[in-house]
Amino acid sequence: MVKNIFKSLLKILIIMIAYLLQIYVVNNTTFFGVKGDLCLMTVVLITLMEKNYTSYITAAICGIISDALFSTIACKYLIIYLIVVSVLVGLKKMYKQDSKLSIIVFSVAGVIISELLLSVFYLFSTGNFINIFTFIFNLFKQCIINICFAFIIFLCLRLTLREGE
Repeated sequence: MVKNIFKSLLKILIIMIAYLLQIYVVNNTTFFGVKGDLCLMTVVLITLMEKNYTSYITAAICGIISDALFSTIACKYLIIYLIVVSVLVGLKKMYKQDSKLSIIVFSVAGVIISELLLSVFYLFSTGNFINIFTFIFNLFKQCIINICFAFIIFLCLRLTLREGE
């Protein structure tokens, strides 16, 4: 019981550190012209490693926090994170999750869904379309950067896995 509480607190601490790093380091640094998304990768990896209800709760909490910190549009990140988790939960049922390749697959799927939804929000908020070639090139760079972040977060979250899961 105490061990489960400690692991839950450790997971909350990892999420808080991810947000602090996102705010103070990642948002101020561009990697090949794009910025990484530690918060999204945290949600994606929790979805990969935990049960379904935990994933949705984490996505809702992280979405609300991200909306408060990063967005001027209400519920933008909440909707994005919940849709990402919904798709990834469906993917979890079809895909073997115990390999390192699953981290790459889930990270890429999360980035693609997130960026597509962000471009839809951009289209509706500004009324401007984006260049599809630039979008695809930036999406490729986002995937590479976020896969690197995902492996770092995975090493931290691996400590919070419960026995028997």
